[in-house]
Amino acid sequence: MSLDYKIFKLSNNHKIIIIYYTYILSLYLEMAAAGGNPHKVILVGEKHGDDLGEALSEVFGEFVNAENLKKYGFTGGERDFVIYYETPHTDMEVVFKYRNKSVRRTFLPLEDATGVQSSGNVFDSIMQESVPSVLTSIFYLLNSLSQLMCYYLDPARFDAIAVQGHGSGARGVSAIQTVVNETSRLSDVLVNTTPGQPFGQFRMRMRALFPDQQSLERCIANFNQQECKERFIDLYEIIRQYFDSFKTTHAQYAHIVFPTRPVTLTGKQIQLIHQTTAYAKIYHQLLEELESERDELMVRKLKSSIDASIAGGGNPRQISVLFVGNAHFVNMKRLLSTPPFEVIFERTTRLEPQKGALVRIQGLQSRPDLNGKYGIVTGAASNGRTPVFCGDVSVPPLALLREKFEVVNETPKDESLEEIFTPDQVAYAKSLGGGSKRYKKCSKRRCYARMRKGKRYKRRSAKKY
Repeated sequence: MSLDYKIFKLSNNHKIIIIYYTYILSLYLEMAAAGGNPHKVILVGEKHGDDLGEALSEVFGEFVNAENLKKYGFTGGERDFVIYYETPHTDMEVVFKYRNKSVRRTFLPLEDATGVQSSGNVFDSIMQESVPSVLTSIFYLLNSLSQLMCYYLDPARFDAIAVQGHGSGARGVSAIQTVVNETSRLSDVLVNTTPGQPFGQFRMRMRALFPDQQSLERCIANFNQQECKERFIDLYEIIRQYFDSFKTTHAQYAHIVFPTRPVTLTGKQIQLIHQTTAYAKIYHQLLEELESERDELMVRKLKSSIDASIAGGGNPRQISVLFVGNAHFVNMKRLLSTPPFEVIFERTTRLEPQKGALVRIQGLQSRPDLNGKYGIVTGAASNGRTPVFCGDVSVPPLALLREKFEVVNETPKDESLEEIFTPDQVAYAKSLGGGSKRYKKCSKRRCYARMRKGKRYKRRSAKKY
């Protein structure tokens, strides 16, 4: 009697057991192919303005206990952990507390990158990052400059909603000042543009306009003066041409075409991006594509790094601690929740916005008409979703995932809200029930900051990659 015949004669329960153990065996073989053990991961989503050493101390304080020591079979020493950071950097170290003693460790990058930092001045630095990261930096600068051009064309029509400035103690500033401040992203673009290579011409042209950080800051402070206005108009055209050239060189983005219209500013003709509903749709589509590609590249780099370490005699039971911006947290968790990875602990520092916060909706697939529009948070998050009122009193607030909106103003005044909504809509939104949680706005741009012991590191904001 053949084996097939015997299995056929078994009861249904036995057939289920056989199928179940076959499935377990397939998983075992898959893990064996990955080195005998799944790649254990601790995933940390962090706001880049936070102290990384302190964040790491808190993570280890929560994770390292007798139960986990036994469950995951490591000795409990700090060398059982390999620490990865989203943004590449040379000589990037962090000091943290592990079991009440100070430990100094170096971060490994989650992105492939070449280049060196010189003199701590971002205008003299080169740090070539991944293609989606570079294009994101170019696009954010292009978007803010195109809004600035709209302001120069007709200041009276520009959206002057008051939004909260960055930094502790910052007071409300106008929307145009926020847009102008975003031109500091020129640093992000310069640092990824290598002299002598195909895009080096754009670096030379940008440096001719702004030779150093101080010259950029002076124009940001005096953006309405004629000289500064002319510089920003010239910078807009350089960045628009750079964006078009970069995406054409990388075929996967060649389909991204923004609607433009010719306009004349201070006697100069430019091709201004026409920020219509079509532009808003392309805007969100591009950001989602870039973020998804960048996350996949980081996971691919992580796997190759772990595999190379094991092949070279490294500890196959090591635990990888991943620091990524909170904007990446959900997607990275999804990518790391399939073999050969296993997320054994997770922590995010992104808190939910409090009731009354003004938000901008983004990335909705079911309601693309709402993308780019404003909403008001009406209560505390529940089951990972936040209630957001979008202006229609006849329907309940939308229950949005955290990545589907960005906070524009934590605590807007009624007069600011009434520039978007009617007084009745504002009153209705405020009447809806629900508690609130404290929300800290994260930094929106790359900067340099001192770490402990005088070390310098480069941190990136939680941009929407």
